[in-house]
Amino acid sequence: MSDTRLSSRRGIARLMLLVAPIAVVLTVLATAQEVVRSGGAYGVRGVGRALALNALDWFAWGPFVPLIVFVGERHRLDVPAHRLRRVAVWLALGLACCVGVGLVTATVVLNVPLMPRGAIPAHVPLPRFLPMWILNTAPFNLLLFCTIGGALHAVLAYDDLRRRQLREAELEARATRAELNVLRMQLQPHFFFNALHTVSSLMMTDVAAAQRVIASLGELVRASIDHTAAQEVRLGEELQFVERYLEIQRARFRSRLRVEVRVPDETLDAVVPSLILQPLVENAIRHGVERTPGGGAISIDAAREPSHLRLSVRNDCDAATMAVQRPGSGIGLANLEARLSQLYGADHSFHAGAGTDGAFVVVLRVPYRRWAA
Repeated sequence: MSDTRLSSRRGIARLMLLVAPIAVVLTVLATAQEVVRSGGAYGVRGVGRALALNALDWFAWGPFVPLIVFVGERHRLDVPAHRLRRVAVWLALGLACCVGVGLVTATVVLNVPLMPRGAIPAHVPLPRFLPMWILNTAPFNLLLFCTIGGALHAVLAYDDLRRRQLREAELEARATRAELNVLRMQLQPHFFFNALHTVSSLMMTDVAAAQRVIASLGELVRASIDHTAAQEVRLGEELQFVERYLEIQRARFRSRLRVEVRVPDETLDAVVPSLILQPLVENAIRHGVERTPGGGAISIDAAREPSHLRLSVRNDCDAATMAVQRPGSGIGLANLEARLSQLYGADHSFHAGAGTDGAFVVVLRVPYRRWAA
């Protein structure tokens, strides 16, 4: 894993690329301020000297910025542990940087004629000149050191916040995926057990039909493994999965089960949650067709709305007498509504109850998106 510290080579390089333009701007601004305050007394040569001296003040800190970052990352003042030791480290660092910067700038001004004539005694040795120079430049250098340290702590605090937000988002995404997987896994044994119950019932009356159901169940299991590998699938794939399930139920109910699918071709590429229709169809069969002596009809409809896809599963049994599994009890509809909330938040709707004709209908709306090929 790559080193993400500011004090890493890559971090220092990026930091210097950021600091250098700032130093240039500050140099120009400080020089302009001096020129304006001089009232035009500076000639071209004077402006050049002022520019060079200001550049020296700012750029002399360049070699010390990586040191401040290196120590600052390891001895942050906003960390409660060992606070006194951290303060002592920063005080020592500030003193060392001020002395170091003073040494660099003093060496330059003694050897390069940047100061006005007479500002520095001629031929003064560095050991004698250095203490006086450090004391004179200490207020500016200490202020600049505190500014760099404060900016570093602000950057580190922002970086901590960003990392924490990314970590929380990742954990939330993992928790959401885990919850969705649990909800889906609850549905799979639900209809598998009912299919096995269908087989056991047919074994007493129609062995050939039972064998066909077993074969269809095997195909359904294989399709289920592929179908539930993702949280969302094409509506066309979802309908194919429902059709495999209906083949098993037709073997049991025969003419008592009538199914009509009204899905426009333009909606087949719409993205829908996997295993969203099969539980609704199963609910309609178990609590409607199965409990009605003459059976019943189920209709599956889809329609494109401006920004949503509308799906509905209708059972022609009377909603007032149909013993339906209500949201909030068991797996069924409550499970589906929980999955929709996890996937789409408030951008979905889910309704289960009587339709305009009194028949029981489940209607859901999800954001419309085309499946990316």
